Amino acid sequence: MKRGVAVMKDSVERDFKFPLRAMLKFCETNPSIKDDGISYYRSVFYPIAKLQLELEELNYEEFEYINYCILKLFSSGLKSESLISEFTGLPLSFIQNILYDLEGSGQINRTQGLLTAMGKESVSAEQKITKFKTMQTFQVDAVTGNLLKLDFSRSDTKLYNKNQTENYLAHIMHMDSLDLAAIREQLTGQDRIKDYKRYKADILNANVDQIISAECKEIKYMNAFIISLNRASDPFPVILTFSRKKDKSIERKWRPLFLPDSVARAYPDFVDGVPIISSLRLKEFNQFCDVLKDSINKDSADISASDKKVLLAEYFQFDPSHISVTDSRGNGLAYTKLRISKKSFSEVNRNVLSLFELIASNMEIPYNVRVKSKGKNERFCTINVLVSCDDNALVRVAQQYYAKNNRVSIANKLCETSWNVKGEALIEKIIQFLNSPLNDI
Repeated sequence: MKRGVAVMKDSVERDFKFPLRAMLKFCETNPSIKDDGISYYRSVFYPIAKLQLELEELNYEEFEYINYCILKLFSSGLKSESLISEFTGLPLSFIQNILYDLEGSGQINRTQGLLTAMGKESVSAEQKITKFKTMQTFQVDAVTGNLLKLDFSRSDTKLYNKNQTENYLAHIMHMDSLDLAAIREQLTGQDRIKDYKRYKADILNANVDQIISAECKEIKYMNAFIISLNRASDPFPVILTFSRKKDKSIERKWRPLFLPDSVARAYPDFVDGVPIISSLRLKEFNQFCDVLKDSINKDSADISASDKKVLLAEYFQFDPSHISVTDSRGNGLAYTKLRISKKSFSEVNRNVLSLFELIASNMEIPYNVRVKSKGKNERFCTINVLVSCDDNALVRVAQQYYAKNNRVSIANKLCETSWNVKGEALIEKIIQFLNSPLNDI
């Protein structure tokens, strides 16, 4: 395998390594959602367009004093070179050079003897205002056409080509009903160019006076999650945003890329500057999300309850004789209910620790377990697991682990330790480990 391909593969896999943790953090930072829970979520690659805008911007600078005085005289009706020279006592050639300069910078029209609109603004502002053209590239949500703020944008290393990622996850917008040509036309039409003016002083420079043209350079993909909430079921995308705080540190936060209007109405305190999109504009997006839901149900139907028990026991390294698995449905989705206790555990691994975090959070969030189905037609499937735990002692252990500020280093130690015990004895060992002063940070 070529080194570049290997690096891309590792990067893509790392981006989706802990989806449950992402959902937990998303709910923790949005209390109104935390109480209601998530009905489903799926990792996807979300389309981002690189849009090149040709802009006309205004530049403000201080006038040379004599130039401003001449412009003021011109605006007052004294427009003859000779009269201005006579009035100021300055040489005619000097006055002519200043008038040429004022005309060259777009302040006056000497032929018509008029102040230009920009010249009038310059007189009013007492600053020299000039226009210049520039080309800038922005990232755009290819589903809604919204320009992305810097917090939501991605570096080039985190934007993937479709052929680099198509073997991993679904790609929004590459459905039969849509193609790249349609996206390009949508993003660069005249109506859209006018619409981009509303971003002035927000994403675009405050001095932008006009958007001359827009060109969609390419479509790439970034990692995202499609989420559907229990109380407002219309799906929406969530991504990891990066913003710089006052102390110069970087804040990482999972936030919606946009919200359907139905979700915004159900959770008014959740909006917080996120674009609100009418459900009527999200027809193709919702069709794609329906396909995701269908895939959840198909995966569930393709695996028997007995096989799910075996697969989940292998995934978490549980003792299969101490777990129970039952199929259920809700909100039109298939779920697998997994009931565990202290006796279920035979080792400590990353999947088990993610399970601890879910139990401790007391949030209704399904655990997406990706496994390879058994039988003749082996394929990767996702089991939508709802975890149930009535063992109070196990809940307390999970809460104790979840409360650790240094959870990453604790997790590393837990996974690296050889425990040599199982079930209740293993949980007792974990309790002792967590209670150790060496791990109490």
